[in-house]
Amino acid sequence: FYPDRRLVVDFMSHTYSRTKALFAEFASCLDAADAVAMHGIYASAREAPDPEVSGRALFEAARQRRESLSAGPTWYFERPMDAVEALGRELRPGDLFLTMGAGDNWKLGEALLARLSAGSEAR
Repeated sequence: FYPDRRLVVDFMSHTYSRTKALFAEFASCLDAADAVAMHGIYASAREAPDPEVSGRALFEAARQRRESLSAGPTWYFERPMDAVEALGRELRPGDLFLTMGAGDNWKLGEALLARLSAGSEAR
């Protein structure tokens, strides 16, 4: 819908089993974003952690794909709020910032909005 704007995506996968089953699809669905931040898997109370899959492994797969496509930067932050400083420096006026996934990564969007709003008031 906004071809002239950068798309910055924050992605947090939900459940180990879903991440494992859709690993390749999750890694490739982020190809079109201009920048991507990823996190550890948001666990579900209904399953135990699976040592065969992790948020970092998904990040590595997505990063390698994006590098081969000469896509923009891809970052990993174990917890969403760990990304506030880096994304606060990365976001530019006009960017679209989208949080995707489950868990509390939506809080990152609120924190970035508050940070950017405070910065614009200081100008």
